[in-house]
Amino acid sequence: MAEQVSHHPPISAWHVSNEGEGIAATVNASFGVQFGGNSVSVVTQGTGVINLQKLDEKYELIKKTPGVVIKNVVWGTRRMYWEGDILIKCPKTGLTMTLKAQEENYINTIKGEVTRMEGEEEVVVAELSGVCGQKLFCQSDEDGQSELLADFTEVVKPQVHYEKWGDLDPLSSQQVWAKVNEYSVLNDMASADSFKKMVEQDQRERSAVRKEKGEEKLARYFQVDEETGFWSFKQT
Repeated sequence: MAEQVSHHPPISAWHVSNEGEGIAATVNASFGVQFGGNSVSVVTQGTGVINLQKLDEKYELIKKTPGVVIKNVVWGTRRMYWEGDILIKCPKTGLTMTLKAQEENYINTIKGEVTRMEGEEEVVVAELSGVCGQKLFCQSDEDGQSELLADFTEVVKPQVHYEKWGDLDPLSSQQVWAKVNEYSVLNDMASADSFKKMVEQDQRERSAVRKEKGEEKLARYFQVDEETGFWSFKQT
């Protein structure tokens, strides 16, 4: 389940769960765009949490996703890669994982380590290395052997099933952005931009009406913690 819970600033929240495996994750995300002379960087912010119910462990996503860099936007051969850090902590086990994605000789590498606090000392438990979107290896300090941790090339993407068009909420992303998507695919950027401005104007008008009526905009599927600002999933 995903929902844009705030428009100013723009924040999206999503929740995914696997009841059979006892795994649930909730993440908040906001995005920023930085322009260079011939490149564009999309920077993500926000936190999240992963619950492993069978192990009674909670993993805090301090830095959940690296940014995306698009090179040679104006001239040259365009390419895209991940760049930035990932930081995950588990208070129960005391484990911390840090990863860094970057481009090295046109290869999108990812490297990092798993550490654990032993008293006041931070001890390296394992080292991680690999290529983004391909294979990730783990080398344990106990035996020094490197083993395949994950092979993302073998991941089978599930087929996405959508509700019938007539059953969709009028304010669902599919309906709201339908024309923008249609003209983007046709590479008619002028028309896509025109419909994008219409969508944004409609959002402003609806927001003004709610403000005038004194109606607070509440998210449908998520609720916010006033102290931390984190949007958690409403369990139903």
